[in-house]
Amino acid sequence: MWSGVSQGLSEGESFSSSTSQALDYVQFEKGYRARAGVRAEFELAAANESTMLRGYAPQPREERQASIAVDAVGEIFAARLNYTYVDEPEQDSKKQRFDGSYLAANAGNWVMGVGAIDRWWGPGWQSSLILSSNARPIPSVWLNRKNPSAPEWRWLRWVGPWQLTLLAGQLEEERRIPDAKLLGARLTFMPLSGLEVGLVRAIQWGGKGRPQDSRSLGKALIGESNEVGDEVGNELAGFDFRYGFAAGSASYGLYGQFIGEDEAGNSPSKYMGLAGFDMATHWGAGSQRWFLEGVNTTARDIQDDADFNIAYEHTLYRSGYNYRGRNIANTYGSDATAYTLGVMQFFANGHNLALLLTDATLSRDGRSVAFGQQRNPEVRPQIVVARQPLFRGVLRYEFAGMGGWIALQAEYADQPIVIENEEDADWQLSASWKYRF
Repeated sequence: MWSGVSQGLSEGESFSSSTSQALDYVQFEKGYRARAGVRAEFELAAANESTMLRGYAPQPREERQASIAVDAVGEIFAARLNYTYVDEPEQDSKKQRFDGSYLAANAGNWVMGVGAIDRWWGPGWQSSLILSSNARPIPSVWLNRKNPSAPEWRWLRWVGPWQLTLLAGQLEEERRIPDAKLLGARLTFMPLSGLEVGLVRAIQWGGKGRPQDSRSLGKALIGESNEVGDEVGNELAGFDFRYGFAAGSASYGLYGQFIGEDEAGNSPSKYMGLAGFDMATHWGAGSQRWFLEGVNTTARDIQDDADFNIAYEHTLYRSGYNYRGRNIANTYGSDATAYTLGVMQFFANGHNLALLLTDATLSRDGRSVAFGQQRNPEVRPQIVVARQPLFRGVLRYEFAGMGGWIALQAEYADQPIVIENEEDADWQLSASWKYRF
């Protein structure tokens, strides 16, 4: 919501100099995307192989793809039509896609929309434990606040600026339970300067052959979804936080995310965890961003003994917490650990360079309940079913060129990731060119 971004930009004078380039970039994007009118962009992307592990940075989903998008912004309505053509899709059988398209309308301080847009719920740079852009965006309807202003009622002013997003999405037909739904909610608030807290929940519910009446929906919403013999859904819930502060010419942040993969007594249980530290500096003519992040997607491993084959898997929704072959939450999947060091350099001429180093162990117990539960033989599920220690490095460089914006990426893994007896290449190279008009 650009009105919330505008409010943050109005407070930019209090930010440290290490964030000045970031503020300039957001101002530029706001001037382009938030102004009333019609605009368009075209993008070409290619890779020697679609990547198995995806982070926050955008990158091609397939080996060869082309997209054209048209945006229209008015006082009440905003819309985007994004068409992508994929040549010989590897991970998904759909050659024509409308990912990134939406229609939204304002009503007071609320916005209602419908479409398929990427979301990233949580403070992580490399991963989210509940909803990220790892999988293709899920077609959904949603409701959220336009401006995250603080409550005016004096008893709630302590909450500070707050935002609420509610969504209801439609999962694919080619699942063990076809046309299951994904319900999601995220509430964030800032009770202290620099501290943002998020409460989040997601539920897989309904689908062909499953109850979809008001009773089952009510039980899912109030958290009574795991009663033996009367299961109505598969849910995840938890919280996250980020605390940022400035010291000298640099700014720092501490963040974490804890998501329960099961429900007990109407509360989340069997937690997975993510924690990290980041720092923004202003050395030389440019600026830098550094982060160190760790994630553990094994249920209850951060509390007690590890509980394998629980996270993102379910005895009823056997296709798992996946959409079109990829995990809806994080790129590492179930029962994994990963530690990532990231360094980003933003040059004075607008170019930027990023280096990511990850030490991970995928599928720590070498099994997966969700493996083989997709009903579309043309979809290659990105589910690792053998224990896989992995060291991975990613180098990404972005710059203005050919009248547009060019992104180049090289990714190296010390050993190939094995999926369905097929191996990914050690080296993965990709390039994209985006032109706005």
